[in-house]
Amino acid sequence: MRQRFFVPLVGFSSFLLVILFVALALGRNAREREDFEKMLAEQAARAQTAFQVAMANQQDQLVTLAALVANSPRVSALFARGREAVLAEGGGAGHRRAAEIRAALLQEVEPSWRVLQQQFGLRQLHFFLAPGALSFLRIHVPEKFGDRIDEIRPLVVDVNRDRRARSGFEIGRVHSGVRGVAPVSLPTAEGGATAIGAVEAGGSFEPILSLLDRQLTAGFAVVVDRARLESVVWPANRPPAGEKYVSCDCYLDTATRPEVRAWLAAGVLPAYGDRFTSSLLAWRGRTYQVVRFPLRDYLGGRDPRRAPVGSVLVWSDVSDAVTGLRHQTWRNVVINAFGFLAAEILLLLLLRYSRAEWQRQLDNATAAAQADRQAIASLSRRNELLLMSVGEGIFGIDRQRKVSFVNPAALKMLGYAREEAIGQDAHTLFHHRQSDGRESHANECPMHQTLQDGVTRTAEDWLFRKDGSGFPVQWTITAMIDQGVIEGAVAAFQDIEVRRRTEEEMLRLATTDTLTGVPNRRSFMEQGKQEMERVKRFTQSAAFLMLDLDFFKRVNDNYGHIAGDAALRHFAIVARESLRRVDIFGRVGGEEFAAVLPGTDEAGALELAERLRTTLEQSPAQFQGIAIPMTVSIGLTLLKPADVSLDNAISRADAALYRAKQQGRNRVEVIL
Repeated sequence: MRQRFFVPLVGFSSFLLVILFVALALGRNAREREDFEKMLAEQAARAQTAFQVAMANQQDQLVTLAALVANSPRVSALFARGREAVLAEGGGAGHRRAAEIRAALLQEVEPSWRVLQQQFGLRQLHFFLAPGALSFLRIHVPEKFGDRIDEIRPLVVDVNRDRRARSGFEIGRVHSGVRGVAPVSLPTAEGGATAIGAVEAGGSFEPILSLLDRQLTAGFAVVVDRARLESVVWPANRPPAGEKYVSCDCYLDTATRPEVRAWLAAGVLPAYGDRFTSSLLAWRGRTYQVVRFPLRDYLGGRDPRRAPVGSVLVWSDVSDAVTGLRHQTWRNVVINAFGFLAAEILLLLLLRYSRAEWQRQLDNATAAAQADRQAIASLSRRNELLLMSVGEGIFGIDRQRKVSFVNPAALKMLGYAREEAIGQDAHTLFHHRQSDGRESHANECPMHQTLQDGVTRTAEDWLFRKDGSGFPVQWTITAMIDQGVIEGAVAAFQDIEVRRRTEEEMLRLATTDTLTGVPNRRSFMEQGKQEMERVKRFTQSAAFLMLDLDFFKRVNDNYGHIAGDAALRHFAIVARESLRRVDIFGRVGGEEFAAVLPGTDEAGALELAERLRTTLEQSPAQFQGIAIPMTVSIGLTLLKPADVSLDNAISRADAALYRAKQQGRNRVEVIL
């Protein structure tokens, strides 16, 4: 009887043990696979983020280099003469006069061009005439000029339209690459500016990809759509036939490692549908993780719905991690098989094996499994080290916007400790306000929007530190997508406060007379025109003064030009102290100044002018212990609502100033 029940019981127990050990093996293998795929997804997102950060840095550098060339007075003057010659000679390439100026411009810029090539890896420098994109001079191929390329170079067209510097990737007649474009203008006698055209500085992907290759220990390549490239680039300037591949209908623009050429030639790369992909590729006994994401040109960056012009490939050798995973899978099977046999023996023999022995076997199996995980863990630690060492702030968020990881650079800029940031809502923590103090709603946050639609976003914004202070940043938010599902996002940002201060300082230098510190002619005329508009709109009173230092040439002749500069600065100080804070005062010529007095009638203006004249007469300039007597003649008029423009008032003030000079100088004359 016991034998009759013992055999079925042993059989049923064995069946349960089989189910148990199969479930254990499948569960452990599934967890190993899940950890491996999560590591690959994080590595892919970080590679894309690193590429976007490097691209943004190079674009900023190219805009700065283009602006450096564009702001040269000699370059802008020659460029303006070239534009006049082309217009006079019928447009296009122009004729003899345009050719002479083009040669002079080439001679002027060529030394700087060689320096920019050597120090910054610049590949092209191009002058375009406005409007549109008419090529005037390609420094990199000076024999090619006169072609209009409005349809293929919208970046240049936009800069020539609104005079704002821009950057982006575009395919050109000679090269495809990253470009920065700055407008070129020439100041007018009236204080305005005449649009001439634009200067473009262009570079290749090679320095960006080489740097990323070294930093991430991964290969990088850029491929460009064949039809798009051949429709734009001149045949003589297209890449060699060996860089054209049928498998992707594309040209290989740049690659940091050779294996990608073999993959393209063999057509073994995984399928790609113009969207972010991450997959494994087995090649010649090694396994590679291949990440591919769209390459968008300037227009594609403004409208993500446009088809990309190519793609970026990132690959790294994960053979050790794959082999470790494979060994771990088989080891789990073997371990569970032996475990089952041991348990079966225990069951059949019904001997002295106890639960402690069974636990010991499981512990040994777990220890062996842990040892084989080290290859994957090592790869994950390397990625973590790279994340923690870059200079840009980087943090990750999950589907609920909770911070999942953050690097030291981000913690330093935001003023938080790591434990204060992990697990907190990123928007609530440091993106809850706008730059003007107004609340920033979560549904308008770029992080929230990227989590919803998976679209990568790059923008200038404000983040706030732990102490409540804010600072401007340029950041890129990229979705982390695993098998088509958005699992979270990675945000990379950099502090642009220094760059903004530099831009403000450049604006100050562009609007201020460097000798006296008062507004220059251009800035004064702009403010004067605004006051003229207020007078016409609201029928307010305002006065206009034209001031000229008497016998100033004698100061330069008798005391020297350095003393003359000191005298000009002294007069500017006296004038600012004599005038009101609301008054507009500027230097409009050598020793000629002007002032607009808002809300002032004739009597008030005359009183102010006399006070300034008397003060200057009684306070000579001091230079190296020498007192330099100074007087000023002043022409006074009123701004009238009937005036067509500020020029009418300037003409009357000039006439009054002339009368003051004729009447003996050091006096105020009025013409209304």
